[in-house]
Amino acid sequence: MKLGKRIGQGYTAEVFEWGSDKIIKVFRPHTADLMEYEWRISRQVAGLGLPMPGLWRA
Repeated sequence: MKLGKRIGQGYTAEVFEWGSDKIIKVFRPHTADLMEYEWRISRQVAGLGLPMPGLWRA
């Protein structure tokens, strides 16, 4: 699937539309450690049943 319109950006990543009902966060190359940290924290939050975006690895 092709990245859609960029809807956000910051120091560590850019966020794009992904299809008609999703977004995708694309981390910048220098952020490998931060990417893994964010993944672990997000999984823990999801495990608590709190409302949050869905997670998947592309």
